[in-house]
Amino acid sequence: MSKILTPDEIRAAARHIYELVPDIIPTEINRTLVSEWAEKNRTLTEGPFQGPFTFEYTPYLVEIADSLSPSCEEVREVAFMKPPRIGATGSVGENWIGATIDAYPCDMGYITSDGAMAEIQLQTRIDAVINESG
Repeated sequence: MSKILTPDEIRAAARHIYELVPDIIPTEINRTLVSEWAEKNRTLTEGPFQGPFTFEYTPYLVEIADSLSPSCEEVREVAFMKPPRIGATGSVGENWIGATIDAYPCDMGYITSDGAMAEIQLQTRIDAVINESG
């Protein structure tokens, strides 16, 4: 049976884990920006823009993507209102997931409307980001 932990219990557990594996858990923040990670590591294999990922077509999304980087300490919350089909899912969302997995791994939630949609998103988007990033 699972138990919901309080914030104090979570912090105590984290401290205990850090004590057990101090050399494995990074103590410094990776300074790689999401946009830098994407242009260095991601290659698009499907769709109209195949080849190395670039923000050339979506320069207006660089600041938003970079604000999601752990090194952007002045940003604590990002709210993003946008029209459909401007490249935000790939340029911001998918690159953020890829950079998080590769450059600064941590727990991350990906919320969709239901379980079936989550499975579709995992197979069509998140798996693709992982495969396209080497």
